[in-house]
Amino acid sequence: MHLKLTLVSIFVALLLACPVYAAQQTAAQTCAQDTACLIDLLQNGGMSHKLQAARELGSLADPAAVNPLYDAARSNDQMLATIAVASLGRIGQPAAAELIKLAGQRNPFVRAAAVESLGNLKGDEVASALVQATHDKDRNVRAAAAISLAGTGSSRAYIAIEPLLRDRSRSVRASAAKALGILGDPKAAPSLAELLDDMDLEVALEVVAALVKLGPEASSAPLIELTGKGPSFIRARACTTLGMLREPSAVKPLIDCLTASDPNLVRAAIYGLQLIGDARAIAPLKNLRYNLQQVDGKPIYQWAAEAIANIESQQGVR
Repeated sequence: MHLKLTLVSIFVALLLACPVYAAQQTAAQTCAQDTACLIDLLQNGGMSHKLQAARELGSLADPAAVNPLYDAARSNDQMLATIAVASLGRIGQPAAAELIKLAGQRNPFVRAAAVESLGNLKGDEVASALVQATHDKDRNVRAAAAISLAGTGSSRAYIAIEPLLRDRSRSVRASAAKALGILGDPKAAPSLAELLDDMDLEVALEVVAALVKLGPEASSAPLIELTGKGPSFIRARACTTLGMLREPSAVKPLIDCLTASDPNLVRAAIYGLQLIGDARAIAPLKNLRYNLQQVDGKPIYQWAAEAIANIESQQGVR
């Protein structure tokens, strides 16, 4: 999301950082830079040596290791399978066919790791596998598929990712919002704006970030519409996002929100106007000087006064 580490990536990172695991690397280190030696360890060594050999083969990124790593990825040992998939991902395009097969494996950890690695590859078959993964029964696979599909830039990405905004899993909804921000397709803005009503904060934050990435031309209209209708918390999120977009056409709708009865909505409108920095907001903000409602331990009039000072400072710079 740069992309955030998925649960699978974190699992692998923690494993490789384990002191006990690190102490078992000696035999694999004797095979330094030797693909054939490492493959032999992967196939015939003890489990600790198999694990390290799988990791080192990924570092070498030698296509000759694809088939042995693919076999290891189908191991019943969870650690070995996950590391082998990650190493196939490091090898890249030469391992595409094997990663596509692994994206359909029974083990959900293997599927999620394979789907994550496919996000760095290209091709119609890769895109098809990722589109299929958006329907996976495991939420971690669906979440990884959204991010990976956006990374491919496939023309099929938007149609596959957009429905995930309504997924039953919050992690999938958050990943879908982030993926649409990465994809940068302007037509995603209305669907993203509708998701501002999500009760999960992580999802809402990803939606805001995605709308900001899409820019004011795509996002302003649906957000401005939201400032005037619906629950106060949705209107407040719309006000904040419009401020982050620095959209001048949002000044009037934000000023209208200053008269709301909900102090949190008023505070969000103040914040949005402060970010935009338009002089038209100064007089309406001054009208809040008698508003004693508290938000975050500070009265509204004080928030307004600080916003006025900030706007006047911006005007002075200009």
